[in-house]
Amino acid sequence: GFVLLQLIDEGKLSPNDTLGKWFPELSAAFRKVTIEQMANQTGAIHDFFSLSTNHRGINNDSVLKLIKPIDTTVYPPGLKWGYTNTHYVLLALIVEKITNKPFVEWCQQHIYKPCEMNSIGFMYQGAEAIKGYDIDSSEMEILTSTYGDGGMTGSAEDLTAFFKSASKNKKWKYLLDLGLKN
Repeated sequence: GFVLLQLIDEGKLSPNDTLGKWFPELSAAFRKVTIEQMANQTGAIHDFFSLSTNHRGINNDSVLKLIKPIDTTVYPPGLKWGYTNTHYVLLALIVEKITNKPFVEWCQQHIYKPCEMNSIGFMYQGAEAIKGYDIDSSEMEILTSTYGDGGMTGSAEDLTAFFKSASKNKKWKYLLDLGLKN
């Protein structure tokens, strides 16, 4: 979210921009979904976990391949809230298109390093699979290589460093306050 707020503040992104601006190859239903709808989880794009039974190794590119043939949203975008990992994957891919940098590298250069967040990282960088139980009590294992939709790990010190940096920087404080209001 903070990355999106920075790009909006820099004029490189608008909450009203649509997914079709960056991914014209997606269906008409998906192309109409806005940045704001994806960020607020009202975009109604299918969660990629529901589109595949084999989650091992799914990455952001394979998420695009999974949703590309779909021509309907789960419900009309903007109608109601409904969490989907796909929204965040797509937002991370949009950040890459805007910045011409890998998402993780951009975050490292513009957020983590300036804030001295030294132990932060992402699950796909060598983490073990998440093991648990499905709704029917059967064992399950999830290991995806997606980013943007979670999987970021860090320490309490990293979180403290982020908020200290944000509170000292007027622009960041403004963006953080703006994000917390929405």
